[in-house]
Amino acid sequence: MATLVAKISTSPYAGGVFATTSHECLLVGQVPDFEMSKEVLSIAPLLPTGDMIFEYREQPFVRNHWRKQVAAADAYDAFKHFLRLQRWFTDYPE
Repeated sequence: MATLVAKISTSPYAGGVFATTSHECLLVGQVPDFEMSKEVLSIAPLLPTGDMIFEYREQPFVRNHWRKQVAAADAYDAFKHFLRLQRWFTDYPE
């Protein structure tokens, strides 16, 4: 998780995403005061494998939501994929 946070914080996206933590989860939103129950990307480690689980919930109580499990080494690429998928930015530098 620390590696992913370091990559995000030094990425071109750092100024346009806002994060907080909840237990072992990293919660990411589009605005500084995002609601933790909707329009939030949750990133959590999956123990004991070390994989990362990405889940995006647009609205509370909706059963279907975007979910992706990736190896920790691929977590930053999954994060960038999510940003493109949800169109959180207008420009996506590599």
